[in-house]
Amino acid sequence: MAAECANFEVKRMARLLQVSRAGYYAWRNGQDREPLVSEQRSADLDAKILSHHRDSRRTYGSPRITLDLHAGGDMVSETTVALHMAALGIAGIQPPDLQDDDHQ
Repeated sequence: MAAECANFEVKRMARLLQVSRAGYYAWRNGQDREPLVSEQRSADLDAKILSHHRDSRRTYGSPRITLDLHAGGDMVSETTVALHMAALGIAGIQPPDLQDDDHQ
């Protein structure tokens, strides 16, 4: 919608796209704001998780990465690390001795 504001009225675009004008303006105003502290912390944690995962040759899962983060002074739960890893689309590799015998 932002790209078409010069060509069309916001009121008409909102109606055609079935969104509220207030919602559009709230979104547009939010684009210029500084990130919230919680958003910045989350982005920093994502960067650290990706770094530890890459340094482990993409083998570490949430338990090992959580331990690494704790060693570095970051107090975060394994559940939080697992949720961030899932959102990032990364996972550790399960050791062969723990895999199902059905798949061998």
